[in-house]
Amino acid sequence: MIRGKLKKFICITLVMCLSIGIGVVSFADGPAEAMRDLDEATYARIMDNRVEWDEIENLVKYYNPSYRMAADMIDNNLVTFSQGVDKDTEKLEQTKETIEDAIAQIDENIRAFKELPATQVVDQYGTTAAQMIRMLNNQKTALKSNRSQVNSGISQYNGAYTKIKYQMTKQLSPIRKQLIQVIEGLFFTYNGLMLNRELVVKQIGIYEKVCSTQRTLKEQGLATDIDIASADANLVKARNTLKTIDNGIYQVKVNIGLQTGYSAENVPEIGGVPAPDTNYVLSINPEEDRNRFVSEDGNVKSAEEYKDAATKRIEGKINSARMQAVNKYDLMYAGLLDKKAEYEVSSISAERARLTKEQARRQYELGMISLTEYAAKELECLSYESGVKSAALSYAQAINEYKWTMDNL
Repeated sequence: MIRGKLKKFICITLVMCLSIGIGVVSFADGPAEAMRDLDEATYARIMDNRVEWDEIENLVKYYNPSYRMAADMIDNNLVTFSQGVDKDTEKLEQTKETIEDAIAQIDENIRAFKELPATQVVDQYGTTAAQMIRMLNNQKTALKSNRSQVNSGISQYNGAYTKIKYQMTKQLSPIRKQLIQVIEGLFFTYNGLMLNRELVVKQIGIYEKVCSTQRTLKEQGLATDIDIASADANLVKARNTLKTIDNGIYQVKVNIGLQTGYSAENVPEIGGVPAPDTNYVLSINPEEDRNRFVSEDGNVKSAEEYKDAATKRIEGKINSARMQAVNKYDLMYAGLLDKKAEYEVSSISAERARLTKEQARRQYELGMISLTEYAAKELECLSYESGVKSAALSYAQAINEYKWTMDNL
């Protein structure tokens, strides 16, 4: 009976939790009571109006509206279940008390029959004291059996809450992981936009310098209106690009804020992402990871459910599913290696561009090339420098996605 109630309760709660989705409803103050298990320094960092990478897990746990809704729903259902268990347990305890009172009364009656004269027992009850005591002992045995059943029921009820709490809490884990992955993805998007912004701001500085110089040269008769128009066009284009990037940055910040407990009006600052671990790839055992990836692949598991049939068609289906899973893993691993190579190559290219820019700077100072020519080298160098940062970000994201993929198996 208890097991049946438990299964029904779990199913209902799971359906309600999984129907929540990933909402964006702000929690203005947050569940302060639940955060008491955090140390003072961690709590202060979480409340500083800035979201950092290493705070994402706690922010999801305590502030993400979807996670809090799921967790609170489970807590409320557990309270309801616990109250029902307490009520049923109380009834069993009362039954147990009644049984124990009856056993105590039987023991008292047995002592009385042992003390009564034999003739009095026969005259009063029509049987011997030994027979009466035997009958009472049989009743006592039956009551003890009933008491054991009641004790067993009480034990089951007492263990039911612990069991269901474990099972319900376990169901929150995939929800929490999914939300953390979403926010980490937004972090990479935000930091990518910030890299683009940094590059465009520097480009604007160079274009402004070129525009000012072209106007000065025109006054000296060394530049034309076409030269000025071309410089102005580059500057306008860069400024428009900056506005577009800033709008994108704001939207991503709002989204991250809503996922971490902030309101749309109170947009937090966003931190960076960890630098890529250049040694991470060396720590991977692709053979072991590939085998685990294949063994946990949903299509492979589905195909192997019919393995007992042992027909060629079923075996072929299993082999096909395995091959697809192998290809999927190999593509993921190869993509990780590609991002690592791109990061390493971009570093070399950026260093070469820096040397070229330094050479151009000396030529410009000696009057060997024009400002426009030197600006072109500056812009090229900026592009390569930004490329290194972008490649590092892409490599870090590839590492993060690989880790999550393997962790979610």
